[in-house]
Amino acid sequence: QCQLFVMVSNGEIDQVPNAQGDAQVCDDASSYCGVLNSRYPDARSMGYPFDRLPRDGVVTLQQFLTPNMVTQDVRIRFSNRTVAPLQNATANRPAAGTSVGNRRN
Repeated sequence: QCQLFVMVSNGEIDQVPNAQGDAQVCDDASSYCGVLNSRYPDARSMGYPFDRLPRDGVVTLQQFLTPNMVTQDVRIRFSNRTVAPLQNATANRPAAGTSVGNRRN
């Protein structure tokens, strides 16, 4: 069992200009963070907010959390199966900057 940490921030403030690069197709086996051969698309440092000391008086993770952060216990299981990619997967995604509400996939 693990703890998943999620933090939501303002994308308009945190987005790096020109980080998307040209329309690129990634290789199946590439391993990288962000956008291949482009700037990392987040203005905050890799590992934020865990790359810095917590506020004074914070001793536990629960004390560290702010209203835009949440943790959830999760269990990751290996199933030894391969799932084929959806055809036209990008056509089913909402346009950048649009909201899809509380939809779950």
